[in-house]
Amino acid sequence: VTLSTLLTMGVYVVVNLATDLVYAWLAGIFDERLLTAWSLALAVFLLYFAAVERVTRSGTHRPWLKYVTVTRDYGFTVLLFVECSRLDFLVRATPVDGVAVFVGFLVLLSMLSAFRQGRRIIVYSTVLAAAAALYLALAYTDSIALMVYSPMLLVGCGLLTFKLSAGLTDLFAQIRRRQWLLRFLPRAVASGIERGDICLELGGVERDVTVLLADLRDFTALAESRDPAEVVTILNEHFAAMAAVIWRHGGMIDKFIGDAVLAVFGVPLGSPEDALHATRAALAMQAALGGLRARLVRRGFPPLEMGIALHTGRVVAGHVGTPERLEYTIVGDTVNVAARIEELNKEYGTAVLMSEATWRRVRDRVPARPVGERVLRGRHEAVK
Repeated sequence: VTLSTLLTMGVYVVVNLATDLVYAWLAGIFDERLLTAWSLALAVFLLYFAAVERVTRSGTHRPWLKYVTVTRDYGFTVLLFVECSRLDFLVRATPVDGVAVFVGFLVLLSMLSAFRQGRRIIVYSTVLAAAAALYLALAYTDSIALMVYSPMLLVGCGLLTFKLSAGLTDLFAQIRRRQWLLRFLPRAVASGIERGDICLELGGVERDVTVLLADLRDFTALAESRDPAEVVTILNEHFAAMAAVIWRHGGMIDKFIGDAVLAVFGVPLGSPEDALHATRAALAMQAALGGLRARLVRRGFPPLEMGIALHTGRVVAGHVGTPERLEYTIVGDTVNVAARIEELNKEYGTAVLMSEATWRRVRDRVPARPVGERVLRGRHEAVK
């Protein structure tokens, strides 16, 4: 029970009571007894509201509270009928009609118990609903049909509610599963798992991909001179801006490494345009950084600079770790080469530096210039 739920219920109760009073006045049956009864009903709800708010203030889950709520719902429904009958509020309806209408309310309340997620609460709700229907039929009518079929109807609704609750449980489980996947896995991977394209097992498959590695310049020095909370704020804003660009261009964020972003274009599903998408994403990321830089400078932060590397090659994409803790990632020399290329951005004074392997795939559509040929750290062959 949340505060917003209770407030919504409060508005409904007030509007409902006001509507009933207006109807009674128009029907010529308004008197002080009716006003007193409805005022007491409103007072009871306000007390209930205050009690629930106090109990749930700490945020601790109270399993017993749903039983109190169900009892309140059925008790309020029965008392409402009793009070309406005592005050001749149903003077223009026969007792059978009045009981039938209120049995309909009981059916609705019984069906709503499906959202309470639990067999015991559904059984409890069904028993209360059937007992309430039987009481109204015995106390206010002599209809054998209502006495027999009203409880049966509520029991049938209880069985149907079991089915409905099972379906809702599965739906909520799927939603929770997707939320869990999105917390620990890239969005594209989560979607692939849901479709069955990716299997959650150790191992992987070889793919031809373009790796994008973006790293902030001199961020370590900035972090040393700033409060940790400020550093986290800057990183979160930066990562949010970069992630939006990468996703928009069809990339998958593999991981955040300190102040760096490792993204890959070509998994879980590849495309002949992966290198082009990665290149356009890199240029768009630099443009996005320009907007973020201006906002941060206005807030007193130093201007951020970023170097981006692009390299295309073979990797193994799959789950690495243990059966208890899996991480979907890419592994291979292609990733290491991208990291070495990114280190050269500062030396060459470039913002986006790509390998010849990537340039071959985009040279007809992306303007670029050669800056040199280097033997990268940890390798024997030179890379252009």
